[in-house]
Amino acid sequence: GRAAHIRDLVAAGAEMNVHNSDGGPALHVAAIRGHVDAASALLSLGAEVNAQDAEGSTPLFRACNGGHAN
Repeated sequence: GRAAHIRDLVAAGAEMNVHNSDGGPALHVAAIRGHVDAASALLSLGAEVNAQDAEGSTPLFRACNGGHAN
């Protein structure tokens, strides 16, 4: 699944806190799309939980705003 791929990528040296072209790191993408397994993997690997995207929003805000608050 996504979590295994994320762990493999980070183990191979991928930087999970780099902002993508939309202005947010991987945790924001997982939050926006409701990918709980991916978000959990990123957090367990040390993703910045309070990182802000280009609009100043945190992953928690993006998850709630996208209807993924559970």
